[in-house]
Amino acid sequence: MLDMIIGVEKAAELLGLTPGTVKNYCSEGKLKATKVGNTWILDKSNLKVNEKRKRELKGLNDLFLNGRRLTSMTSASSDVDNKNRYSAHFREVNPSPSDDVNHYKVTWDLTYFLTAEAQREFEWGKPHFLSVDEDPETTVNYFSKFVPYDLEISMGGKDFKIINRPVSLSSGVEYWAGAIDGDGNPYKLFWNVVNMIDPYRIEMINDQRLYCHRCLKPWASQGNKCVDEDGHEYKINKTED
Repeated sequence: MLDMIIGVEKAAELLGLTPGTVKNYCSEGKLKATKVGNTWILDKSNLKVNEKRKRELKGLNDLFLNGRRLTSMTSASSDVDNKNRYSAHFREVNPSPSDDVNHYKVTWDLTYFLTAEAQREFEWGKPHFLSVDEDPETTVNYFSKFVPYDLEISMGGKDFKIINRPVSLSSGVEYWAGAIDGDGNPYKLFWNVVNMIDPYRIEMINDQRLYCHRCLKPWASQGNKCVDEDGHEYKINKTED
């Protein structure tokens, strides 16, 4: 029984989430957990997020910044200036329609991940998406060409044996591998790496609370020119009660 009791770090690994996201889900009651002192304790046999999660491979997990939830507006794409960094645009999830919606650019640095995976030291958690394959022989033959993994995981009440260490798809953050369940049925498993590591940087790119009183445009980090030749003059946007 005690071997079913795990902490945040192990739960994050099994769920394919970051430890920070697991802590927030525990606090919000989206994961069944017990707090002992300052530590969250979870039941390994009951790791279920109590909300409908995105299952599309390109879907990004929500993030938390200063108590605010951020949800993705785009999928992750590589930065022009650094091939190991990927970024996506997020917006705040507002608890009230009257709240301002600010936009952010979130950047992940995959350098550590790429180094660890090259050394076969990265620990892959549960995949974010899976699909059933109809041809066991083709699946096994194809994925057996790659570095073997032979990792056993459980998902949805099924046990799977992952055939190979996940390999990259075209996007650079999406990886896949083959697997066989206990009955010999073949599957393809998929991971989105940016859902497994913490962001390198979160920067605001649009602040709806600050408006230029000359052109009436909100503050933006770039590409927002003022109609006035003297440039923007921002003031706090005050809404009437």
